[in-house]
Amino acid sequence: MKVIFNEQEYRIRFKHINDTKDKKADHRSTTCSIEDTAGNVYASGEAKVNPRDNFNKEIGRNLALRRATSKTSGLPGGLIQEIWKTYTNRV
Repeated sequence: MKVIFNEQEYRIRFKHINDTKDKKADHRSTTCSIEDTAGNVYASGEAKVNPRDNFNKEIGRNLALRRATSKTSGLPGGLIQEIWKTYTNRV
C-alpha cells in the first residue's frame, strides 16, 4: 500500500505466514512495516495468531498496523493519520 505525505512516498507492507505443518511450533502471524522508497524501515509491528484461533488476514493486518503505528516516533506528524485514512479507504 502506498501513502504519499508531504510529497514523500511511503510503503506499508504486510507479510502473512500461515504455516500449520508443525503442530508443536505454530508459525502463523502477520507483520507490517512502514518504509520509504529506498527501503528504510521506520516502524514495524507483528500480530501472532493464538494456536486456538483461526487465521484471518484482515484482523492480522489491523493489529500489525496498529502496533507499527504506535512505534513511529521518527515519522513526520500527520503521517500516521494519512496511513490509517489510506488503509481504511483501500479497495
